[in-house]
Amino acid sequence: MSYVLRWHVPDERLDSAIDLLSDLVPWGWEEVIKREETILCVHVQERKQLKHLQQRIRRYWPEAELETGKEKDADWQIAWQFFFQPVEVADTFCILPPWKRGEDLQNSLIPVVIHPKMAFGTGHHPTTTLCLEALARILSQRKWPAGKDILDVGTGSGILAIAAALLGSRCLGLDIDPVAVDNARENFEANGVQEEVQLFCGDVSSLRPGRCYPLVVANILAGPLIRMAPVLTGFVADQGILLLSGVLESQAESVAQAYNVQGLGNPRIAHSGEWVSLLWTEVQSKKKI
Repeated sequence: MSYVLRWHVPDERLDSAIDLLSDLVPWGWEEVIKREETILCVHVQERKQLKHLQQRIRRYWPEAELETGKEKDADWQIAWQFFFQPVEVADTFCILPPWKRGEDLQNSLIPVVIHPKMAFGTGHHPTTTLCLEALARILSQRKWPAGKDILDVGTGSGILAIAAALLGSRCLGLDIDPVAVDNARENFEANGVQEEVQLFCGDVSSLRPGRCYPLVVANILAGPLIRMAPVLTGFVADQGILLLSGVLESQAESVAQAYNVQGLGNPRIAHSGEWVSLLWTEVQSKKKI
């Protein structure tokens, strides 16, 4: 048995609701158009995922009119097979669901298998794609820290940690969301990288002070990225790389400024629609936290 969340949205507020779901439900949803309203239908596989999604929507939209229901597993599989199609990124990665595993991939793409659940990062959201493109660019420029540990803050589904492991690095994945951690652990096993990736549920305060990484990735939100600027820069090794995303184009200047204050120069900014990633290379060492 699987579940569906139905959100009744008045027409005049539809754009705002879709903007929110774009962040919370990167794998997609159904839209049922009615007179003067649209019903946004989100399919999830587990009851705890359903409750988690309700809580996240109400956090931003307390008055949201939400309905929940059950559906047959066959309906769940049909919905996911419709919405979650393989995504090719930067001629390097192919993000695909488990039911596509084993299919022939073109151009020697690296397959990354992701179970479509609640956690952020199926490869369909622009911020995830921007990060994967940046990882591919680092690899093509021969700056990839092969055999070394990297840090993935806000690992979500674990997609970036998996990509890093498949490129030859070890990775520490960190997330404050226990649902995301459970999903990430399942995805690590699906890709056979559970020996290369460590996973912790918690924030950056749980990391060992003074530890440095040649590559630090954080795909979260602009607000936390700004607040964590002193901490994150402290975890970047001398001549290391810092990659940030989860940032709207309108927020890029504020995020960049927070890291400029920490001694970093101007980042390379990549765009995908209204979203951006910020990339610093050859970061100069600072006094560690």
